[in-house]
Parts: sequence; C-alpha cells; structure tokens
Amino acid sequence: MLYDTQVEMPEFWWGSQNHFTLVCTMQRGGGNPLSGSSILPKPPALKLYPNPVKDLLRVESASAWHEALVLDAQGRVVLKVRYNVVQPGLDVSRLPAGAHILRLLGSTGEKIASSKFVKH
Repeated sequence: MLYDTQVEMPEFWWGSQNHFTLVCTMQRGGGNPLSGSSILPKPPALKLYPNPVKDLLRVESASAWHEALVLDAQGRVVLKVRYNVVQPGLDVSRLPAGAHILRLLGSTGEKIASSKFVKH
C-alpha cells in the first residue's frame, strides 16, 4: 500500500473541548482515507502550575498573550495582569481561596486560552 501524504486536522472536537488532533493518511489511488487514521492527544494550549497554588502561579502558553484575567466562581474579574517578561508568573497570594479561571487575552483582546486552577 502506498501513502501519498498525511493531513493533520487540528480542529477535532471532543465534547466542548479541543483536545485531540486527527491525523489522516491518504492512500494513493483512492480508498478510505480514514483506514490509516489515528487520533492523538493534543498538548494543552495552557499549562498552569502548581495547581493548587498558594502564592505564585506559573503560566506556560502555546500562544503569545498580552493580558491575563482571573475570574472567580461567579465569573467576576478578581485580578487583571498585563504580560511582563520579567515576572515568571502571576502573584495570586491576595486572591481568596477556592476555584478560579485564568483567561489569557491577545493584543486585540481576543481569548487565547483559559484554564481552571485552585487557590489555597
């Protein structure tokens, strides 16, 4: 069997989250393109650690971001931080304990990524 190309389809959705990459191998001369396909786990667009956090929340993002918003469980913004290359993370020491959402925004205000974290 000869294969011409592999096509990666990054917008494969599982439920409401984009967690997987679908790789299709196209067979020369037709055939079923899904016969040689595989579904691979997609690396997270945003990594937060430590989680749970006490003081400093470290942020690793696959995309460049301009501003970070921290929301409480009711969706209210409780912290707003502009990107600072010198600061290694976000100081969350003054946040109340509980579940929060970190939302990263691009330079034009578009949502880049978001993830949940717990503040001790």
